[in-house]
This record gives sequence, C-alpha cells and structure tokens, in this order.
Amino acid sequence: MTVKNVRGRETRTRILEAAAREFASKGFREATTADILAKVGLTQPAFYKHFPNKQAMYDELVKEFRLGFNQLIQGVRLAPELDVKNVSPKIYEAVVKVFTFLGINPNLTKIGLIYDSNADTLKDELAALIAENIRVEQELGYLQSGLSPEIIGQCLVGIIERLTVRYLLTDERSPEELANEVVNLLGPALIIQNPIDESP
Repeated sequence: MTVKNVRGRETRTRILEAAAREFASKGFREATTADILAKVGLTQPAFYKHFPNKQAMYDELVKEFRLGFNQLIQGVRLAPELDVKNVSPKIYEAVVKVFTFLGINPNLTKIGLIYDSNADTLKDELAALIAENIRVEQELGYLQSGLSPEIIGQCLVGIIERLTVRYLLTDERSPEELANEVVNLLGPALIIQNPIDESP
C-alpha cells in the first residue's frame, strides 16, 4: 500500500470519527458537513474525495455499527461440549463483550442503537440472532428448554439497550458490573445451574 493510500485511509477515519461525534451530539439534521470538516481541518473538495455527501458518512457509520454488533452476537454462542459448571462464566464473558463493544465507541452506539431511523429494525435483527444462539444452547442442554428464544432475545436486547443508555454511556457502571447484574438477574430462569455471585 502506498503512502498516499495510507494517508487517504487515515483521513477517511478521521472524518468518520468527527462525523460520529457530531451526529451523536447534534443528530443527523443539525450536524453539518462544514462543522465536521472544521474538526478535521479539511476543505470541501478534500471531503468529496472520500464521501459524496453527509448521508454517505452517516450510512457508513450505521453500517459499521450494525456489522460489528451482528458479528459479535454470532461469535459469542456457547461451544458444544462445554462443562456445565462453565456455562455461567461463559455467558458472563459474552455479556461483558457486548457491553464492551457498546462502550468502546459511545458515539457510534448512540447513532446505531438509539438515533438511527432503522434502529428498531437493527434491534429486531439482534434479538433474532440472540434467539438463534439461545435455541442452539437449549439443544445443547445449557439453557432451560421451556422458554421462548424469541421472547428472551427481545428481553435481552431491551435490557442491554436500557442499561447501555442509563449506565454504560454515562460511565456510571462498567461492562463487567452490568454483565454481572444481567447474569445474576436472568441466570436462575435461563441457565441450568446457579448464577455467578460475583465477577470472575
């Protein structure tokens, strides 16, 4: 990769980071391309080498959030042949990963999970992915079989969203603290063993 290509990628990343801050703080309508470019010291002609318009920046940020979150949920399914005593700790680790992802880039989280007009669709997709994980984990004997994976998926997305908005994005609780609360709250109903008592 040439120096020019590296600089181009770095500039594009800087634009997106500035755009995420502006969109998260002002919303899509109030954020302007001029304000975003002022934050990174670029001119309009330089901007158009990277994006055709403000909507394209916004769409890329939403896509980045959606892809990252979907990949995360697909990657935290419990593995077959897991020792039953490790189920609660593994679920705890999975929930920590979810909250960590949401906390790493709070601006992106606000845009993708809360502000975007298609946020409800995204949450339904996430709930469906979680439901599929739960269905497999029920078949493996890790989770109670009499519960609806779809309803649990929707419940988990709702819990994650509210805890993220109320505690994670305000820096009042860490991903580990929130994960511990979630697992201890839902563990008795979901997991075929006792919930963890404290963070590992």
